Amino acid sequence: MNAFYCAIGRKGLRALILPVTFLTLVATVTAPSQAANVVRFDPTGNSGANPGTTINAASFSYFPGNAVAIGAITPGQGPQVGTTFELKYQAILGGINGTTLNGGGVSIVSQPSDGVPANGGEILTTGAGGANTGREVTITADFRERIDSITVDAPGTQTLHFSFVPGAPNVVSLYDAPAGTALNFAGTGFDAGVLIARGTVVQSNAEGSYVSAFTTPTTGSGSPASPVAFNQYPAATDPAAAAFWAGTSTTSGSGSTFLPVAINFTDPRYFVSALSPAFFGITFPSVAAADPFNSVEPSKTFFGGTTPVLGTINGFNGTSVQFQVIASNDFLVPEPSSILQAMTASTVVPMFLCFLRRRSKKASA
Repeated sequence: MNAFYCAIGRKGLRALILPVTFLTLVATVTAPSQAANVVRFDPTGNSGANPGTTINAASFSYFPGNAVAIGAITPGQGPQVGTTFELKYQAILGGINGTTLNGGGVSIVSQPSDGVPANGGEILTTGAGGANTGREVTITADFRERIDSITVDAPGTQTLHFSFVPGAPNVVSLYDAPAGTALNFAGTGFDAGVLIARGTVVQSNAEGSYVSAFTTPTTGSGSPASPVAFNQYPAATDPAAAAFWAGTSTTSGSGSTFLPVAINFTDPRYFVSALSPAFFGITFPSVAAADPFNSVEPSKTFFGGTTPVLGTINGFNGTSVQFQVIASNDFLVPEPSSILQAMTASTVVPMFLCFLRRRSKKASA
């Protein structure tokens, strides 16, 4: 048996690497109505004081990031029914779909490796009052899942089915920090800086319940099917990562997960209160699951000090499986007349996440 895969998504399917999208609802006594798919976001944390750096944002997209399922693998056997594991994900914000209040554009400096450029992830705005903000945003997620069953679809193919496991750890967070703080290969800095939004995974809500499955090739003999090099990120771009991961290979597979998450905190200095996000819809279409990393360096550590135990074949003879993920999220806000009602009804704001992976032979997005 081979490595598994889990992905994050929102309502509906789109064409690009099968991104899973979704629409969120508020799970309150009386759900508030929904308004525009735009939030007012100030990456400088100045509560929208400067129109040149305050953005009407329709969506965020993230640079390729890292995820790891800790304790998901029985060494030498791969994933086994009944195994409960912890899943961690970390990435840097890579794009904002929107314009500033003065009509200026928004861009983010790319970060091809830990050292180049030093200001990777920096949010830039143009037009009157526009600026190089010197800031970056990161996302982290930490929750638990269980392997419920493994079915044989055909000779050489099997599907793993997962369920969400309530209880700690259970948190999804967005942070603001100086640009260049988060480092992909080092795996550090993703939970540094100012917490600007946080939520927790829930079992289900009005939109639906957790669903997850992963299909992977198998030899039927307990051996991994055709392992390939784990790190295929260009060695010239990051020779340190190439040297560190030399000799590590990986299994492959594809699948998806639908996971509702309730957002319970946003910082109004960043998500300006006039248009604060009551709803998040997040998509995590994957470049690769337990497939080779080719769009970002595999992290050697994760937030909280976690060091994955991958063995020589990721997803087979270690205790964890690590994979590469690309993510994006949309926003929804309640109608103004319903904001007070939502607050007094102890609003639970859902954010849906889904990890989506594809086979290693496909090109990254």
